[in-house]
Amino acid sequence: MKKSEQENYNVQNDVLSMFVKLVQYDAKIDQNMLYLTDRKNKILRTFKIFYDQHNHIERLQDLNTKKFYESTPFEGASPSM
Repeated sequence: MKKSEQENYNVQNDVLSMFVKLVQYDAKIDQNMLYLTDRKNKILRTFKIFYDQHNHIERLQDLNTKKFYESTPFEGASPSM
């Protein structure tokens, strides 16, 4: 950066940052249950699967936190990017 010669010059820049945490899981589905095991630290996460009338996954429930995860359309860049 360079000091401005103007007395009340205000420099404003957008600070861009990005944090990505990559977690890899091994997945297993057994009797309407989804089991995700973290490959690094072997922590197991268990979800109950809810299906719609066409036997598509409608939502998941985390059995530890009791939170629901709804199915939504994908919004993002192409996976090949």
